[in-house]
Amino acid sequence: MDGTFKVLGEPFRQQGQLMFIHAFIERNGAHKQFPLVFCLMSRKTKSDYLAVFRSLQSRLGHISIKGFGLDFEKGKLFINDINVNWEVNIANQQRLTAWITMRKAFPGVELKGCAFHCSQAVCRHFQSVGLAETYMRREDLHSFVRQMLPQQFLPSAHIRQAVKMLQMKATAQATQTLIGNLRRQWLDNPVFPAEVWALHMWLGFYQLVPLLRR
Repeated sequence: MDGTFKVLGEPFRQQGQLMFIHAFIERNGAHKQFPLVFCLMSRKTKSDYLAVFRSLQSRLGHISIKGFGLDFEKGKLFINDINVNWEVNIANQQRLTAWITMRKAFPGVELKGCAFHCSQAVCRHFQSVGLAETYMRREDLHSFVRQMLPQQFLPSAHIRQAVKMLQMKATAQATQTLIGNLRRQWLDNPVFPAEVWALHMWLGFYQLVPLLRR
């Protein structure tokens, strides 16, 4: 599931989006990603997402959904009346409410984040804190970032220990900044725990890789 606003005109461009849901279709051993649903939304609030999901459920009836792949969002969330801000900087501007509402509408269904946008969020963070030039000039920082990015391919139960080992290597201010963000955004974040962005043995990812290589 993903969304875009760039193709929209007014009045939808500012607050709305075109949301779309794709699925993998398998036939004769071949897989193809196929668009299933396009939904033009005028807003992106919790009630809007819930209305869309409920409408889909009423039209589809009783079907078996194994899981959803979603984009990582940036936004503001209230947990137990505590205002928590996450700056997960990515291209698409859907709100955190998509994740929260989907968990409510489809309880028990596995949700996974996008591997590309997870890596992109990490890269955009070191750019936002002024480390882009340092990354290009210093081999040690370049190597450290390259060790951070593959964390999503580990089993989720192993990621925290792997990050702890990376943190022990983070002796410079730059690497400490990066590992601190990694822990806040991707380990201690209740919306995006390691289980939703770890792609180890996740079928959807392994189906997508051969398609991207064509």
